[in-house]
Amino acid sequence: MKVILIVLMLLLPAWCHADGNELLKRCDLLVSYMDSDKPDVSLSGEMMFCAGFMQGITNMNLLYQQVLKSDAQFCLPELGISNGQAARIVVKHLRDYPEELHRNEFVLAIWALNVAFPCKKER
Repeated sequence: MKVILIVLMLLLPAWCHADGNELLKRCDLLVSYMDSDKPDVSLSGEMMFCAGFMQGITNMNLLYQQVLKSDAQFCLPELGISNGQAARIVVKHLRDYPEELHRNEFVLAIWALNVAFPCKKER
């Protein structure tokens, strides 16, 4: 599984604009919105990008895990997680590793979820 993440990091082109800085900005807005007593809805497009991005990644992983029967990149709890919880995990991970923010946002989000929810290897 780690090999797949490393290969993705090497193969994704450096010219990709979708980096961790943008993902952190957008998902931090969503987390702040969820935590606020008086949320600012004027930034809803940015926040919804993050929510949709989290939904896409978790659904893609579910496809790998259940339909394609290949190795999932992470293994969520049986009842799954919300897009908001996924965003919180990704934001925390990006803040913990600021030196990696230049990397592709997709790779970084999968890495964060993999650290939070690693798959147990069957013997």
